[in-house]
Amino acid sequence: MTIININYKLEWFNWFCNQKKESLIYSDYYKKIISLSDTPLCIANDDEKAKKLFTVVPNPLIIYDYQNSIDISKRNMYEIIPGDTFQKIHFDIDISDILIDDFNEDKFVNELVDTLKGYIKIELNLEKDVLIFTSHGKNKKSYHIIIDNYCLKDCNESKKLINLMLIKNPYLNLYIDKSIYTRNRQFRLYGNSKLNDVLRIKILKREWKYYDRVIRYYETNEEKIFLNSLVTNVENCKDLCLFGVQDDDKLIETKDIKINNSIIDQINRVYKIKFNCDKVPYEIVDVRGNLIITKRIAPSKCFFHNDKVHEHENPFFVICKDGTLKYSCRRNDFVAVVIGNIKLDDNKIIVDDKIDLKKIESKRIEEEIKEEVKTKEECDDLIERAIRNHIKVKSNKKIIKDKDFFIERKKILMDLRE
Repeated sequence: MTIININYKLEWFNWFCNQKKESLIYSDYYKKIISLSDTPLCIANDDEKAKKLFTVVPNPLIIYDYQNSIDISKRNMYEIIPGDTFQKIHFDIDISDILIDDFNEDKFVNELVDTLKGYIKIELNLEKDVLIFTSHGKNKKSYHIIIDNYCLKDCNESKKLINLMLIKNPYLNLYIDKSIYTRNRQFRLYGNSKLNDVLRIKILKREWKYYDRVIRYYETNEEKIFLNSLVTNVENCKDLCLFGVQDDDKLIETKDIKINNSIIDQINRVYKIKFNCDKVPYEIVDVRGNLIITKRIAPSKCFFHNDKVHEHENPFFVICKDGTLKYSCRRNDFVAVVIGNIKLDDNKIIVDDKIDLKKIESKRIEEEIKEEVKTKEECDDLIERAIRNHIKVKSNKKIIKDKDFFIERKKILMDLRE
């Protein structure tokens, strides 16, 4: 870290990047700071008037000293992560109250670390490389997980890595926010909270468990922890150079894909052979990259669970780049097991931009709610699918919005049953 002695006063701007208004990026102040440092840090701040303010500093320690000089209730700052610069691997995890009862922190962190290690091909020093931060609320758990000492080229590489991880391990998809890997994303600073929510301060989880091993973060100096927590502080990080090198481990590019009749027929044929049945008990309702999500339409025996009959779980398939077909019944911790192979045309699946999967899923959910809903599991499935697709679900008595799912879950389940 280059220490710069500069006698200046922080300047705050109402806009970050707006050519038509006085914004930080186009200001002389920004140009001056950038010329003085190769490690500038851009900051967004929520002030008491509920609007964003923006600034940039030549050295992150300036912000560290600044936040320690103000009241804790006013520490509402965020690191701005440019999309076109090197950045550490980072994860934003949110667990709403609808999922919180089933969330196991140790299991999730272990699954995330193992899946990540499978791609970066590096044996992480867990005591030094992994930082876990929390900012839990009353009805919500929130985590930021940062991998220190290694970095990726830009937000596009970050997005590719996360998408591949989510395909490889669909269990992670329940909790990881994959929308954060875009330009100029804001990531809350260590020691800061959201505006008017001082109880949800971002703090370091100094101990966590990797299976039976207790991991203790090695650094105790608060100043150094602050520096290590910054996604854009990559001065001492090694570029992983992931993409273009490890193609053998990649799955199909994670875009919404057009599943043609040939692929559907092949999936169904493999399923019938593997499970020794005449008809498939599902229909395909959603496609996420090479993740094929289905809705159960009939009970079926599961050989993964000694031929136990599943009546409510909606299985999914994963198509690998070489045509390997994997299947999960969702009861086996979201692990997908190889059940056969299908043939892909030149190892590619055509993207169909005309398909509006959200619209299709929205119509399907509204139709299902009009039908008789008999079980809690069926209700939960509808709720989770609606939340995932940001759909307002209509019932006979009310329109159920996202927040209602979190606040009035029991009442919603009863409404859906009516």
